[in-house]
Amino acid sequence: MSSAPARKWSTSPATDTSPSILIMSELPAEGGALAGVLQTNPFHVILVNSPVAAKAELATREFAAIVCVCASKGGAMSGQLDSMAALREHRFNAFTPLLLLVPPTFDQAGAMRALGVGVVDCIIQPVDDLVLQSKVRMFVEMYRNKQRLREIEAQGSALLTDPLTGLPNRLLFMDRADQAMRQAARSGGRVALASMDLEQIVEVKESLGPATGDELLRQIALRLTGVLRRSDTVARTGDAAFGAILACDTRDGVETVTSRLERVMSEPFAVGGHRITVGGGIGVALFPDHGRDPFVLMDRAQAVMSIAKQNSLGHLFFDPIHHADSEEGADSAEMNAEELFKVSAA
Repeated sequence: MSSAPARKWSTSPATDTSPSILIMSELPAEGGALAGVLQTNPFHVILVNSPVAAKAELATREFAAIVCVCASKGGAMSGQLDSMAALREHRFNAFTPLLLLVPPTFDQAGAMRALGVGVVDCIIQPVDDLVLQSKVRMFVEMYRNKQRLREIEAQGSALLTDPLTGLPNRLLFMDRADQAMRQAARSGGRVALASMDLEQIVEVKESLGPATGDELLRQIALRLTGVLRRSDTVARTGDAAFGAILACDTRDGVETVTSRLERVMSEPFAVGGHRITVGGGIGVALFPDHGRDPFVLMDRAQAVMSIAKQNSLGHLFFDPIHHADSEEGADSAEMNAEELFKVSAA
């Protein structure tokens, strides 16, 4: 099939610096309809009709997301999945999220294969307009977070550390996660992102005072730093939240380190004459198994962390088969967690 020139949609809120979304569809009418759905948002939408045309556009700029419409026939679908890996060849878009729109016949084997070529989410056709808009807006927000990180980095590293604990803050943590994932992609290794949310911090500050709460957070930071290896990174990612980047070649290696984190955090802290025990949960997502974008991976780690915390399950690994909608992880907590996730014993 010949490649038609790329078509571009822009709306009045979009500016020259607004993010761009690439839609690849071999059917112009179908692609145009999708572009129309996204046209109300403040970003540019570019439509191409082949992988060749897509690669040409991807070589010119960085995109916030790539939306691919999967063919309905098995052979064509297989070839299209093969071509998707090539869409990440240019350095501008090596980690750009791929969103795949698939026919109702798309099965679990196809989903696992799509995950292997870098697809971060699949939507069954016919696509609900609101679902498509919300997914794309999420990827655009991730892109804008990356842009803000780059701007802050240019202003100096002092803005990238938590002043209370001295640990990297969330922005620096996500940058290091991105670097670790790029290195793992080159070497064929694995990276795990662990998200930890701790209980009792607010209660300690309210009952024992802010100074005691701050000292507890400093001790937590020291304990986490002490238990991890020099090759790992620990950061304070929120008021009572911490994250860890674990470089492990095997899932068993990640399991060992995560169990160690859970064990040391269960031991009480001595602060100002008080013995304080903090609870919480740990969620883990692996690169490249569970995602190829650091923000997507962190979202998935946080989703399973919420389930681990609410169900007192210690630490849990993201499951790409059973937990397809990680953005709705809080709602999934009401389901039987043992059916959805493998519980990792401490």
